[in-house]
Amino acid sequence: MDSTLFRAGSRATQRQKSVAAASGANASTLLTWLRRNFNFPDPKLPNLSGFTPAEAASLARTIWQLGDKPVPNSVQLAESLGVAVMGLPPAASAVDAFSMWDGEQPFIFCV
Repeated sequence: MDSTLFRAGSRATQRQKSVAAASGANASTLLTWLRRNFNFPDPKLPNLSGFTPAEAASLARTIWQLGDKPVPNSVQLAESLGVAVMGLPPAASAVDAFSMWDGEQPFIFCV
């Protein structure tokens, strides 16, 4: 995995984070197989590094033409942009959510 980012202030133990990261590794292997056998959209995410979170959110909304209203289904939006969204096992439930990149593939994991 290129980078794994846990939410700031997470109360998860290091063991729970390790379980979550192992789930990420398994998911990456599964997605590699799925991509070989099924059609998935390629990731279409702009590079927003160097922007503050507020600036990045505003720029992303502009790029994706989302306007200012709440996004009706953020999981569906992420998947349409090529982000793999997957659940976490019960042993990692304290993690709540995390994201990671594996090569060019972005992932979001949540409970």
